[in-house]
Parts: sequence; C-alpha cells; structure tokens
Amino acid sequence: MAAAAEGGGKELNEIKSQFRTREGAYKLLSLSEYSRPNRVPLSATQGTNPVRVSMVNVRDQSGSGDRICFNVGRELYLYLYRGPRKAADLSKPIDKRIYKGTQPTCHDFNQFTATPDSVSLVVGFSAGQVQYLDPIKKETSKLFNEERFIDKTKVTCLKWMPESESLFLVAHTSGNLYLYNVEHPCGTTAPHYQPLKQGPGFAVYTCKSKSSRNPLLKWSVGEGALHEFAFAPDGKHVACASQDGSLRVFHFDSMELYGAMKSYFGGLLCVCWSPDGRYIVTGGEDDLVTVWSFWDCRVIARGHGHKSWVSVVAFDPYTSSVDDGEQPEFSGSDEDFQEHAPLGRNRTSSTLSRLSKHNSTDGRATNVTYRFGSVGQDTQFCLWDLTEDILFPHQPLSRARTHTNMVNTTVPSSVSCGSRTGGLALEANMANSIPHSLSRSNSLPHPAVTNANSKAHSTDGGVPFSISKFATLTLHDRKDKSAEKDHKRNHSISHVISKSNDKLNLVTRNKLDTAKTLGTTLCPRMDEVPLLEPLVCKKIAHERLTVLIFLEDCIVTACQEGFICTWARPGKVGLLSAQNQANSPSGTVCKLELIVGSPASCMELQLFSPDDKFIGLLDQDDALLGSYPVDDRCRIHVIDQSGVNIGEFEDVSKVIKYEMSNEAYDKRTDSMRLFLKRSKLGLYNEEQKAKNQIELERRVQEEKALADAILVGARCEVVISGQPSKRGTVMYVGQTDFKPGYWIGLKYDEPLGKHDGSVNGKRYFQCQFKYGAFVKPQSVTVGDYPEEDYGLNDEM
Repeated sequence: MAAAAEGGGKELNEIKSQFRTREGAYKLLSLSEYSRPNRVPLSATQGTNPVRVSMVNVRDQSGSGDRICFNVGRELYLYLYRGPRKAADLSKPIDKRIYKGTQPTCHDFNQFTATPDSVSLVVGFSAGQVQYLDPIKKETSKLFNEERFIDKTKVTCLKWMPESESLFLVAHTSGNLYLYNVEHPCGTTAPHYQPLKQGPGFAVYTCKSKSSRNPLLKWSVGEGALHEFAFAPDGKHVACASQDGSLRVFHFDSMELYGAMKSYFGGLLCVCWSPDGRYIVTGGEDDLVTVWSFWDCRVIARGHGHKSWVSVVAFDPYTSSVDDGEQPEFSGSDEDFQEHAPLGRNRTSSTLSRLSKHNSTDGRATNVTYRFGSVGQDTQFCLWDLTEDILFPHQPLSRARTHTNMVNTTVPSSVSCGSRTGGLALEANMANSIPHSLSRSNSLPHPAVTNANSKAHSTDGGVPFSISKFATLTLHDRKDKSAEKDHKRNHSISHVISKSNDKLNLVTRNKLDTAKTLGTTLCPRMDEVPLLEPLVCKKIAHERLTVLIFLEDCIVTACQEGFICTWARPGKVGLLSAQNQANSPSGTVCKLELIVGSPASCMELQLFSPDDKFIGLLDQDDALLGSYPVDDRCRIHVIDQSGVNIGEFEDVSKVIKYEMSNEAYDKRTDSMRLFLKRSKLGLYNEEQKAKNQIELERRVQEEKALADAILVGARCEVVISGQPSKRGTVMYVGQTDFKPGYWIGLKYDEPLGKHDGSVNGKRYFQCQFKYGAFVKPQSVTVGDYPEEDYGLNDEM
C-alpha cells in the first residue's frame, strides 16, 4: 500500500506536457518557449514580483504581427511572437530593459493605436512609478509619479482605457485607482483632491489644480490592495477584485456601483469577463473560482480544483459558444435603445425568461457553453466548462420565483444593481465583435485596428471615456442627471430596498462583514450554488503560475521562473512553413538516415525521456519537432522496419580487413611516419619541442606574477576580445584541475557566466548558477568597479 501511494504521488507531481479535451489534444511546444536569452530561471533572491505577459497584434505585412512583452525580475523584454508555427528566437529581442532600484510589475499595450512601426506600452513598477514608452521607436518615454507624490505603493494592474489613445488606468496596493493622460504632466508637489462622487465601498475624487495635470481622477475602492480590474466587452463597465474579498462592478463613466460580490474567505486576486459580457469569473485566496452573473447580480456557481490561491482567470472566446436565438437589432443612439429596453428585458434579461425559452416547444434548444481557465500558485492549470445545466437550472417555476423573492429581501442595499439600461445595451450588442482596444493580457485577445478605422469608429460611436466630461463635471450636474433617469428603474425591488437603506449604506460603505454576508446573494453558502469540477486539472510548472492567455491557435502560460510556454490547440501543430521543415520529424528522419543507415521510409521513431521512459511515437511527418515533449537529454530510438540485419558489422573482429603491425609499418620506405622523421616535423622536431616547452614555462611564470597581484574579494572588470566588458568579484586565484596554468575565478554581477563555481565535479568557490566563470589573469583588471547602475530609463 505504501509503495502504491508513493507511486501515485510521483505521478501526481509529474509535470504534464499535454492534455486532452473534447476538441482534441493540447500540446506543449518546447521550441516556442520564451524566457530570458540565457534561459536561467528566476530565483527568489532576484525578485518576487509576478511574471506578467502582454501581447499585441500590429498586423504587419509579413504575417507575424504578434508582439509579446514580459517582465522577469528587474528585466523587461519585447519579442516577436511566432506562436506554435515557428520556434522562438531569443537571440534577437526587439527591446530589452534592465531597471535598477525598482522592478516592473505589470504592463499593457494600447491595442487601439498599435501599428507595425509604433506601439504604446505602459509599465508599472514596484515603487509606484509608471512609465510610458514606445519599445519599437525607442524615442518616446515618459515617467509618471516619478517622485511618488501620487502614490508610494506598488502598481498591481494598469490598462489602457477602451478605444482611447491617451488615457490609461492604474491600480495600486493602496486600493486606489488613478486615471492618467499621457499628454499631461505630473505635478511637482503632492496633488490635492476634492470629492466628486461617493457610494457603497468607493469614493471618487478629482485633482484640484488650475492647470491640467495627472492624475485626472482618483478612485478609492474597498479596503486593502486592489489586485486587478478588467473592462467589460462593452467598454463601459469595469470589475475590480480587492484584497477585502469584494468584487465590485462599476459603470465607469457615471461612477455608479452596478453590483458586488463577496469571496467565501480571503481576498480576490483576479477577475475576467465572458466574451459576451454576461458573466464575470473571479479567483483568490479561497482557492475557488466564482462565477457571477452580470445580469442577475448574483453568484451562480463556484469551482473547486485548485489547492492554493488562484492567481489568474480567463475566458476562452474560441471555444465558448452562445446560441440564444435571434437578438433584437438596434441601430441608433443609446437613447433610442433605452426606449426599447423593456422589450429586450422581457426577452432575455432574467434567468427565468431564458429558462422558459430553453424549455419552450418551438424546437429550438438553447446551446450555451462557456469555457474558461484558471492557473494558481499550486502550479495547476484548470479548464472549466460553464454549461446550460448550470446557467439554466431545471427547477419548478413556482419554487424559482419563491427563491428569487426570498433572496432579494435579504440583499443588503450595497449590492443592488445599478442602471439596467447599461446592461441591456450590453445584452443587445453581444453578437457584435468585441472592441479591438481591450487588452490581450486580460484574456480577450483581439487584433489592433488601423488608425483610419480608429478615427472613424470614434467619430461614429463616440469615445466612451471623454476627458471633456471630467473638466466640467460637478456634483450638482450628476444629481440632476441621475434624477432624470430615476423614474426608469423606480419599479425594481432592488431600487426600493436601496432607497430605504441609504443611511445604512453611508455607515457600511467601507467594509462588507463576511459573517453578515454569508448566506446572502453577496456570498452564498457552499451548498446554495452549484459546485463545478474542472474539465482539466494538470500540473504544468515547477513554480507558481502567473499568466494565462487564450489565443486563436494556442494557449499562453507563464510561471514565476520566467518561462512563457505555448500550448498548441488541437490541429494547430502541423501548420508548417517551408523553413520549418528541417525541424519536423520528417526532417529529423532524413538526418538520421545518414547516421543509422536505414531508409527514411522504413524508420519508426520512438521518443524517450531523460530518465529513459517511453514518451510516445514521432509519427506525424508534418508536425514540428517542438510540438512533441522533446527536452534536453531526451533520446530518439530508431527502429528499422526494412528487415536488414542491423548490427551485422558492429563487431569489427568479424569484418575482413587488412592489418599491419607497428614493426612492419616502421620498415616501410614510403610511409608518412618515415617522411615526418626525415623532415623533422611535428613530434619528431626535437628543437621545436624544446622551444615550445620554454615558451610554455615563460607564459606560466607571467600568469603566476599577474595572479599573485590579484586578491580574493577584490572588485574587477573583465575584458575579453569580442565580448562586452563585465564586472564582478574575485572568488578564486590559482591553478585548476580542468586546464593547466593559473586561473581567476569570478562571480559576475549579472548571470553572464557558465557555472556556480564548480567545474567537472570539483568546487572552487560558491555562487549562483550562471554567475561563475574562470578567466586568465591577463583579462582581469582589479580596481574600484562598483556594480553598474542602469537607471530607470536606461536601455541595454
């Protein structure tokens, strides 16, 4: 029994390189892995900020329009992303930056303005600064909150405002959100704020200044850190996940709280929207994923599959499908749509109406499947299917009505849903394409659009977040506008309860008590909502996972070691270009034919792991070799199916050959050995051998003199021909076993070495892996060489 348990545990902890769903097999492509160029994993001493990935498609003519940006420790890289079709080329980054004193924590591309020649990137840092730059042009760079007057805490999340060329939103661990404009400067003193709007669990302030300066707005949301926020597909609503365990959904333009949810316990760390904007998924410190209905403002399901905190959740828009019949079509302004809102509400707004449509006898069955994924600190990758049996539970209609009324009467006023008209507009437009400007790092991968299309769209639809509104906005104007719209929702039960509890809101606006919310729609008990089981739950990394992005032909994940992995979707592995044929199994077979002598058409290739375990057959000639779980020290075993007696001539004693003894060879008068002796060349030139020995001894004495002048612990600079200069500390001086002469053992300031101080099993000194190296004394200059400070804006 103990042996069986031990074996099961080993299998459970095995890193998976493929998994299978109903669509087929997803495979890890080892050749499409991105990391630092030296592929050295990030250690805990080099930084604890999570590795993040941002992607943008610039639609260049070559067809390789994807760009990928990721941070590892204090380094920031930008590469051309080749996807599952081509191997990653880490030797040619588009841009690389190393920061000193602070580390990048998050970043985001402006999908709305991206072109092949220019992309706008904002980067947040651990000390609170925000950098705006163009990593392609490398000439545009601005630093916001440089003196940390605005906020001194770490930036946790930042995103460009939907369909905006200059506005972006930044969240900090202080729980504050700041709206920036890249065209405006930051002040030289701490900003002064004046209240603009207050509500349950949040407050909005505007910057009090005579001239335009950043930040334009300040949002204080909940208590504790604000870990992540995400914009809805409609670009009007934003969902915030906070350390106080609350999910808050706002209508950003009107600054109104639409709805809220409470975690089962602990803080919420991540949030995402479904592609149609109907559902929000969150995850956090309760090890659960929670599905919240945007329409019903309630939790509809929880998922349990992780054994630790959930760090990222994301919907897969390419496998999610919603077929809910024909949607009402509207073409006009928002006001025109609001006049038709009751019609849309009666058709599809509530769960009961959708349930009645689902059970109708008109022969059209609703088909709903949402696919979303999650990764966590337990190194597990989970896929979840949200199906119609969860969305539309089959329960008696009378019971459903009773349950709904009972829940509504227990809802605190802080969770009453806001403007339903915004939700109706979202529902009616769900069939339309999702705005291009939403970030691809927020699980919604959408290509960028051209500037021409951008301007046309802005002109027709209007920019939803207009900065002109903030310049003239007053509390009086907001009250008048809300009063004009108040009659449109006077009939709702949630509105009546909300008005009766306004005073209670003011008292409890800052904190939601978990004990009081448990058992309500804010936080249902575990047995009150369906509990999902993961469709897939696999361990795919050694360190905690920090990234999950769904693309059309692959899935992108990343772990804290700094490795960004590409998982090819089913059927997307075999799409090869001509230059990649050499990396396919068929190209490998052609090379092996020259080695083993068997015809390529008669080979069967078997792949074995480094510990000699059978992995599988390499039987797809049109697939990339990297599409198989091939790693360093793997073995390819060739089986010849031609019937030839392989190994017939491996025993050379059985091979008929001509042999000659050394004595007979010395007697020959036409041999090479005799020619060298007569000409006194090579080993037979005694005079030259003596000169070489004298020169070697002289060189050793020079090396010894130089080595004696170098002390262990001294700072130095190393200059080797053809290589950039490096700085480090002397760790060893003397002779070694691996090569003759005197050597200097160094610990570099950067991971530019080859080992950790040991060579061929013998340890000479101790340092981190890839920081150690041995060089000749002639290449070392001892002196006052402090560690290089690259500065916040320096590039390498």
